[in-house]
Amino acid sequence: MTWMANISSSALSRYWFVSSEYLHCQMQHAWKVIVPSLAANVGTFKMGGLGRLMVRRELEVWVCSYDDACAKSGDAFCYIYDEQKKLFIPWFVGAD
Repeated sequence: MTWMANISSSALSRYWFVSSEYLHCQMQHAWKVIVPSLAANVGTFKMGGLGRLMVRRELEVWVCSYDDACAKSGDAFCYIYDEQKKLFIPWFVGAD
C-alpha cells in the first residue's frame, strides 16, 4: 500500500525552505515503513536531525528517500517532517 499526503501549494507557503520546483513532491511512505528500513540498513532511506535549522516540537528531522518520484537517478529526495501537522514537507534533491 502506498501512502501519500495531499498537500496544497498554499499549505506549503508557510515553510521557508520549500522550492516551487518541488511543490508536487510527496513522500510515498509512512513512518511504519521508514523506521524498519532504517533499522535494517536497507539503504532506501537516510534520516537525521535539523541541527541549527530545527524548530523544537515542530521541525526536527529530515528524511531522504532513494525510492521517491522526485529523486534523481542515484540520488535521493529529502523531506522535513512537520511534527505538529504530521506531514512530510518537500525539501531538496540530494542526500549527501
